[in-house]
Amino acid sequence: METNLSISYVFIMHDDSDNEYLRGFINVFREVFSGPPYFRVFEEDSRLLQRVWKPYITKGTIVLALDNEEVIGFGCGIPLLKASGGVSKFLKHFLSQAGAQFDLRTTWYMAELGVLPEYRRRGIGSELIRRRLCVAQLSGHQKYVVSTTTNGSNSAPIYLKAGAIPLPFTQSAIMSSITREAIDFTYLYGDCEVALACLSPNNS
Repeated sequence: METNLSISYVFIMHDDSDNEYLRGFINVFREVFSGPPYFRVFEEDSRLLQRVWKPYITKGTIVLALDNEEVIGFGCGIPLLKASGGVSKFLKHFLSQAGAQFDLRTTWYMAELGVLPEYRRRGIGSELIRRRLCVAQLSGHQKYVVSTTTNGSNSAPIYLKAGAIPLPFTQSAIMSSITREAIDFTYLYGDCEVALACLSPNNS
């Protein structure tokens, strides 16, 4: 565990369903994504455990932000080719159409990112992004891609400031058992090394 001011960070990178921070992660995940702009509908905790927690800690990483050992934020990441089928298939199709020149095998998917409202605008989101990019780069990934809402995204300005480029297409999620609203998602693409330089604490 490492410390930044009063906020500490911990990496979860192995199969540990009984992790001491699991309950806090679930609570923050629900709070962040149940409201605008996502309006996600959640099932029982066991499904969230299977769909979010386990895939990322076994195939990628989850970085947690803690305040006095209480989870107040998180960031998930995974190699793009190990991401959920819907994400990887969608990107493979549209990236080939757009003629994007990068190797999916060395691209990292920057998945869910969330910080409790009362802790925002304190640099925690940027630090959660930076630490996931460190994992990506250390595991041999040169590029990253992130999906976020077209409107109302809290993370998009951070990625854009770090040099990310919007990809020329969007993805729509209609009202369903997953979300109470019809939402458009945009994809941003960037270089891990460039982003890490922009997000370096030395630049703050």
